[in-house]
Amino acid sequence: MTPMSPTDAAPQGDNTYRLLFDAHPQPMWVFDQASKRLLAVNAAAIARYGYARDEFLRLTVLDIRRSPQGQRLTAEQIDSDPVGADGLRLTRRWQHASKDGRLIDVDVTSSDLDWEGRPARLVVVNEVTAQILLEQQAERARTESRAARELLDHVIDRVGDAIFALDKDMRFTYLNVPALRLLQRDRVEQLIGRYIWDEYELEHAEVFHRAYDRALRTQQAEVFEAFYAPWEKWFEGRVFPSPEGISIFCNDITERKLFERLLLDRERDFRLLVEHMPAMVYRASVEPPYAALYVSPSIHILGYTAHEWMADPLSWTKALHPDDCARGGRAVRALRRR
Repeated sequence: MTPMSPTDAAPQGDNTYRLLFDAHPQPMWVFDQASKRLLAVNAAAIARYGYARDEFLRLTVLDIRRSPQGQRLTAEQIDSDPVGADGLRLTRRWQHASKDGRLIDVDVTSSDLDWEGRPARLVVVNEVTAQILLEQQAERARTESRAARELLDHVIDRVGDAIFALDKDMRFTYLNVPALRLLQRDRVEQLIGRYIWDEYELEHAEVFHRAYDRALRTQQAEVFEAFYAPWEKWFEGRVFPSPEGISIFCNDITERKLFERLLLDRERDFRLLVEHMPAMVYRASVEPPYAALYVSPSIHILGYTAHEWMADPLSWTKALHPDDCARGGRAVRALRRR
């Protein structure tokens, strides 16, 4: 077959179809199914692949088409392109070689036709190089995001705080490992998507509920301490809101509260002991002006009321015997050096 001239290099038909073929913005060509030689090529293909028209028409489709790995294909591989129900052959993610050797990522749609009584195929090329680059960049970003999330989860799981998140409907969206232990669950799946007050007794969690609701409503952080009676435990919570929900940092502070209670009980017992002793007991600051901090009811021994003693920062120095003032001063200075 003699190669066609530029004016004839289009599927046979009237001038309208020839114009549509040559002016189409996507690269197009026709090749002979037996020899695989190109029979016609449009202007977009010439511009994209870098061949002159007469150079193109000396090529076969085997000179252009590559596998996804950039390898040359055989005629059998090209003939094996699947045919869809509409008669079109859709071949995705192949590569084409341009004149300068660069590989172009493409999706190819083709259809069989009769060309001067011989079986031929019309090919429409959709270049997807930029799309694949974007997909690769997106996949790298997803991979980096997953790696960053895994690192963050690794760090968060090893901090002491139990951290969990609730959406605007008070459903769990995230929990770290300490949160699972604190909330008495074995697996994240047991709570993700669940309404918190279906899982925990609201009637015993009013302080928690008010803090969560107030933080979400005002978009201001909340800090609270609360006792959860069903578990007989104290918790400290810090709530950080966002438009999507709240994040809660929570700790079991039961031991701390018990220790504080013990200290308060011991202080009360000590105060009761001091207040019933016949001897006078008082405390004063070691920093100038040495203000009185406490005095027992037995201060009346010196003729003072407790109010009078506490009102005068130097009352305890005035009560010292003159012979003891110097020794008392040295004792205070020694305490300050400790």
